[in-house]
Amino acid sequence: LHSSLYQLIWRNFSLRKRYTLIIPFVPIIIYLSLSIFERNELNITYLDVGQGDSSVVELPDGKTIVIDTGRTGKETASFLQYKGEQVVDSIILSHNHPDHAGGLEYMVQRFHVREIWDNGKLIYPATLIDTVKHKALQRGDLIEGKGYRMYVLHPYPEFYTMHGNEYVGANNNSLVVRIEAKHASFIFPGDIEEEAEEDIIHLDRWLKSDVIKVPHHGGKTSANNPFFDTVSPEIAVISAGRDNTFGHPHQETLNALQGVKIFRTDTDGAIHIRETDKGLKIKTWKDCQFKKATLFRDDIMNIKRLFETW
Repeated sequence: LHSSLYQLIWRNFSLRKRYTLIIPFVPIIIYLSLSIFERNELNITYLDVGQGDSSVVELPDGKTIVIDTGRTGKETASFLQYKGEQVVDSIILSHNHPDHAGGLEYMVQRFHVREIWDNGKLIYPATLIDTVKHKALQRGDLIEGKGYRMYVLHPYPEFYTMHGNEYVGANNNSLVVRIEAKHASFIFPGDIEEEAEEDIIHLDRWLKSDVIKVPHHGGKTSANNPFFDTVSPEIAVISAGRDNTFGHPHQETLNALQGVKIFRTDTDGAIHIRETDKGLKIKTWKDCQFKKATLFRDDIMNIKRLFETW
């Protein structure tokens, strides 16, 4: 009876009225379809956190990983909330410097964080470590899931930094993690400097990656040509604050990356890279902003940007 009544009512609607009823739901259907489709691919967003580092990795199996939190964690938390995330499967901290790990507590207070992974050299408040599972990673560790592998390439127990002070030592002990998906690979080398870079270049093909998050915000102490030559990336992402006092990225680093397509959070804002079977799809915060319209096609592009999502 209900089915027959529904069919009778629907037949009495004109074609125009039917479209009027359906059209408001089209954007929602498209958005949900794209969200489901993209979740089967690797999505990485390199966030603009000022002079610091934080990336959100959405893995093909639906897990969400945060690599470093920035200084406060606020930008990372805002992005995850925008994405509707309530659970973070793992937070990976490359090393103990506050521009990478300072936002951990803020994140733990706002999300259900299942695990914290680090290089084994971080000390946490008892109240925090008692509530979140902790794992120390080292070279040789492998994390696998459907459609991806995560390799830990550095540090290892025998590594000992011979040069520099405690600050440089912490940089050189940064976790180096490489994510290999179906069609592309991404490397996150924390803040390693020349000594650590020279120590790991013998890994050769294990370092090769399509995308590199440039170590130490593009500082000149990480501008090691043999390291970049070994990684041989197509794309480099530099996370640095606008007009920062350190002069990052340094010209020596930019010279070492000659021929590589460079994106920078200080000029491009957040950078989103999606792995597809047709190559890497890249968009930036800057690209998604409205542009002054002088032609009709400019208006059309602005309308398109209105519906842009990450």
